[in-house]
Amino acid sequence: MTRLKLSPPRNSRSSSLLYQGAFRAAGSLGACREEETIVVTGVPRSGTTLVQETLQELPDYKTLNEPLLHKSVQKAHGFTSRTYLSPDAVAPQQRRFLKQTLSGKLGATARWSQQSDSRWQTLQEHAKRRKLLVKFCRLNRMLPWFCQNFQTKGIVLVIRHPCSVVSSMLKYGQWDFDFRQRIQESDSPLRLDNLPDETRSTFEPVVAAVQSLEEMLAAIWALDYYIPLRHIESPPWLLLPYERLVKRGEAELVRVTHGLDVPITTPMRQRLHRPSSSVKGKLRGDADSQLSKWKSNLRPEQIDRILNIVELAGLSEYYTDALEPDYDALNTHQSPSFQWH
Repeated sequence: MTRLKLSPPRNSRSSSLLYQGAFRAAGSLGACREEETIVVTGVPRSGTTLVQETLQELPDYKTLNEPLLHKSVQKAHGFTSRTYLSPDAVAPQQRRFLKQTLSGKLGATARWSQQSDSRWQTLQEHAKRRKLLVKFCRLNRMLPWFCQNFQTKGIVLVIRHPCSVVSSMLKYGQWDFDFRQRIQESDSPLRLDNLPDETRSTFEPVVAAVQSLEEMLAAIWALDYYIPLRHIESPPWLLLPYERLVKRGEAELVRVTHGLDVPITTPMRQRLHRPSSSVKGKLRGDADSQLSKWKSNLRPEQIDRILNIVELAGLSEYYTDALEPDYDALNTHQSPSFQWH
């Protein structure tokens, strides 16, 4: 293997440039095959970080975390905050970036999750690990197109109760903005003009009904899942409800690893029972208490407004005021080989 040798930097800028060049060289040595790449996708606060941090314990894997997060990346490569692409879209600019992503060819400025502490160890890890795990929170609306254009090892679609997601968003604070102004912005996640006619007609009354921040967040959740649940007849992904992961962790880990054709390791089992790095505060003791937090964190009228949006979007067959979804209804939206029984 070619050795990477770093000279002492003269200043911080030269150090940064030197490291970026060394990182690219390490990435060339540790080039990944798209066919071996695992994709985890969902929405913010849906449990994708827990799934990512569990799967990244797989031997020989390195991790890219939300490559579509930053607006500078979106603008540079033709994406928006929630890009929709029809299954037959050509989209060469977006395809080129995602192909680089799935091959692990993004540079040091991307959001790599490394287990090593020092820069030298990070370079070694990047060069030696030749398999890739990528987590997205802005891919859902592109999934039908994505599945037509890329052949990955597997896709895990994480889904979580909308009240739980919205409650977590409100607590996290990042989504504390003027919702009326946000709906009107050019890159609003509730822009409907480029969506299929059926989706647009379904969501026009949904967007018109938004009168509060929690309703806007619920509408974004609904549109993010409506596309993959309603617009592909034979979904190739493994659907992972967060509620099943909390209540049936070991069994779900077996199902996921079996579906991805990867081994279960002891560190993966241990990691599954710890809160993810994105969790604020302490976890509650038992599974039902953990899943029911949104019932105490949200006011009754907030819950009613969120569930009304879900019903308007036609997704109430999956989620109601119950703590867990209708698993039978969700089960039809994944590859038969991955279904639970």
